[in-house]
Amino acid sequence: MNDKTTPAVLNQVDANQQSQQINKLQGHLGKISQASKNLFVLGRVVDAEKEKHESDPPVPDIKDVSAPHPSVLVQIGGEKPEHYTRFWMPWLVNRAGQDTQWWKPVPNEQVIIIAPSGNWVQGIIIGSLYRNRHLSFNEEGEKVEQHAIPEQADEHIHSTIYRDGTRFDYDPIKHKYTLSIKDKVDTKKALLTWDCQLNDEGKPKMLVNLLKGEDVISHFSLDASEKGKIELVAGPKEKEKQCAIVLEPEKGITIHAHDKVTIVITHEGEITINCEKDISINSDAKINITAKDDLNIKAKNINMEAETNINMKKDVIITGTLDVKS
Repeated sequence: MNDKTTPAVLNQVDANQQSQQINKLQGHLGKISQASKNLFVLGRVVDAEKEKHESDPPVPDIKDVSAPHPSVLVQIGGEKPEHYTRFWMPWLVNRAGQDTQWWKPVPNEQVIIIAPSGNWVQGIIIGSLYRNRHLSFNEEGEKVEQHAIPEQADEHIHSTIYRDGTRFDYDPIKHKYTLSIKDKVDTKKALLTWDCQLNDEGKPKMLVNLLKGEDVISHFSLDASEKGKIELVAGPKEKEKQCAIVLEPEKGITIHAHDKVTIVITHEGEITINCEKDISINSDAKINITAKDDLNIKAKNINMEAETNINMKKDVIITGTLDVKS
């Protein structure tokens, strides 16, 4: 530009430069705006086999260290091919070193995605959302499977529920931990429940129930308040139909059978058998009963029968009447 350039021309040049700078700045702002919009998005995990579409990206090669692996196929947008895009994305875990955790997102799970620089190809799943509280991924009246909040989801209870109905619950107010394993056919019915909590004395108490329908067919309990008492019960709720073994360190072992037979073994070595019916002892060989002290047998009648002889090596003292039949 020479010295003869008029002021009007100079002003026009400055205006053009300013316009170019403004346009460039607006372009940068547009890119930043678009990137910020795509920085956090919601998506849905899809089944790569059942929901396969020709526009889907190829499955990441496990040998390719730059590819996201392990990963799941995530759909962003609507439910029709012209309304969505799909990408393979890894998911966030608590630990992934020598100590690790594995819990893969499943199809139809709604996920939160963070995309560095707004680039969905580099997206990472950082969490999940209950779908009946947020997006439903439907359009034009289409119905999409919804996942409701778990039953008994009290605000103070920490629960983990699996797809087969099995669940873990911890109640910090009651100090109670519960495991419930569900039936394969009817997931509303439990096969086994396990409760572990603190009793009124602040000591641990554990109860395991084995169920058939609504009925408890066996249970195992341990209560530290009774000094390490352990009880194993098989049978329904009715005590007369149960068989049980009770272990008590300071007392011994007690065995109950249908409330009609009781065997008690004390920690001092004494054995007591109580029975409402007959007691039979059978052996194909010898049966030996040895006592260092007296052997006392008391009954309304004592009947002894031998195929050959009844031999007694020492003196026999009989009080009362002795009838000998041959």
